[in-house]
Amino acid sequence: MDISSREAMSGSPLVMYWERGERPPGPMSRRAGARGPSSGAEKYGSVSSRTGGKTCAELDSGSSRGTSSMPDSALGGSKRLASGSKPLGRRGMMRSELKEVARTLETPGPHGSVILASMNDCATSTLQRSIQAVRLDGGTPVLLVRHARTADNAARVLVGRRDVPLDEVGRHQAARLRAALTPLAPSTLVTSPLARARQTLAGLGPAHVEAELVEVDHGEIEGLQEKVFLSRYQEFLVRWRRDPEHTCIPGGESLGQAARRSYQALEEIARQATPSSLVVVCSHQLVIATLLCRCQQIPLARYHDFTCRNTGINLLGYREGTWSVPLTDLLDHLEG
Repeated sequence: MDISSREAMSGSPLVMYWERGERPPGPMSRRAGARGPSSGAEKYGSVSSRTGGKTCAELDSGSSRGTSSMPDSALGGSKRLASGSKPLGRRGMMRSELKEVARTLETPGPHGSVILASMNDCATSTLQRSIQAVRLDGGTPVLLVRHARTADNAARVLVGRRDVPLDEVGRHQAARLRAALTPLAPSTLVTSPLARARQTLAGLGPAHVEAELVEVDHGEIEGLQEKVFLSRYQEFLVRWRRDPEHTCIPGGESLGQAARRSYQALEEIARQATPSSLVVVCSHQLVIATLLCRCQQIPLARYHDFTCRNTGINLLGYREGTWSVPLTDLLDHLEG
């Protein structure tokens, strides 16, 4: 089954992007040399401290849930590499890179054959080079990944904290993601407690569960179809679009509240790692968008700059309280 990036963009499970009838701009992937927000977090202890030390396998034990779910974001957008780079091509890598790969792999022979690497190899190579650059700069590489798709995503349902599993396409997406990450030998795996995030990393190794990486609390709009939500909550949408950082979802959280808890958790995870480590963190669309804003000191009102598609890979570098974001929403592993 061919899992294309188009499937990763179909059906936005989060209408928290609550489009204004327009396509948002592409993500602002860039280096962030300034110090990130001060966490003021309590001593983190082990990554799994807030879940009593339980691993994904322990949380899954005794569960009879199946695995059926779908893609979250219909929002596309160009990706950018480190500072000064050109927009990426449709398959994730810069077009110039693809041409270079073809030239490098060209082997003169009796028929002048050309051998091309698989897209998964290209994805891994792109990540490897970017991770190495982070390490050479003295930083700790952190891969911030969005879970694979769920059925609610495809149905344009506001998922929130509903504990829905991956659907068939989501399981294929997760398998392709793991195939791209395995050669990188991740040393630390951390996931949201929700099943769709845990299932995305399942098979890569033991993963610690971090409660603060759970999706934004959708309150009373959780489980609503997008069209129903847009028609019933127009007054709220006016306030949200003006100030999502301080406007709470009815019965739920504001982006500011979600950003504080998730950023503190992410910073503590990075502090405990070393440049030789590779940390993989699996979370959710809105949480990832707010983290990308915080790490780059971008106002939360611009959270929609980041598309955060299903299994999209964001590379962050952490060094002495500062963050860089060399790579966002990489989906090369779904191509081919």
